Amino acid sequence: MRTICVINLLFAVFSLSAQPSCSIGIGNIVSREQERIEINAVLNTTMFDNFTYIGISPRMSTRKKEIERAKLHIANQIAMNRFCKIDYGFVSNFNNDFYRDVKDSNIDYKDDMTEEICEELNVVFCRYFSELTIVAARYKEPAADINFKVTRNNNVPPWWIYEIPKIEGWYVGVGMSNPYSIPYRAMVVADINAAQQISLEKNAFIRTWTYDKITEDQSNSTSAGQANLYSGDVILSSAELRGLYIIDRWIEPDGSCFYSLAIARK
Repeated sequence: MRTICVINLLFAVFSLSAQPSCSIGIGNIVSREQERIEINAVLNTTMFDNFTYIGISPRMSTRKKEIERAKLHIANQIAMNRFCKIDYGFVSNFNNDFYRDVKDSNIDYKDDMTEEICEELNVVFCRYFSELTIVAARYKEPAADINFKVTRNNNVPPWWIYEIPKIEGWYVGVGMSNPYSIPYRAMVVADINAAQQISLEKNAFIRTWTYDKITEDQSNSTSAGQANLYSGDVILSSAELRGLYIIDRWIEPDGSCFYSLAIARK
């Protein structure tokens, strides 16, 4: 079992020697918005069977390295699908004049088999875009036993962004991320946030607190001082998940927000 800070999970550099199975480029350069429509079309895991995962890679020095990184992304998803433990904490403090919050998260899962998993992946397709490489690959074990499909309608956002689906026997979480300079990072942040939402649904401690702070008026010794009301929230969660699976992803055509739809077995 390995404890991984989210920042390390997102940005660590990996290197494997797995040989890619295919290489398909997008050909002509298209507009950024049109390209995101094409990206969204292939980020939909539900258009495949339940043995298939979607892996993502940033642009790297060679196509081979990009495919290796995407396969490792898939291997880590498979490891977390078997079992993962998510710890999440959020504390906020605010009044009329300011707002401040602190949050942190850790994910524990067994990652000692990821290289072996990479070797067992059967790549279905690879797509190269200006900022991302996307790989779909099948694994010998099914990720989930559900029949859930999401249809695409060009650049219209999928309905699950506005209404979280209800899937019998499964927790469901939607994660969001603001854009990063490297879109790959934003997409992985959205994945992790979706897993955190499931963790909160399964096991969460939530409290709201308030307190009065009296500020004395130093210029007037007879003054009783001024009372300021402070409020805040505390949200804590620690949950063990099995069957964690990212079943769809979406990027706003203008790149303003990234979304992930995840499930985990109840």
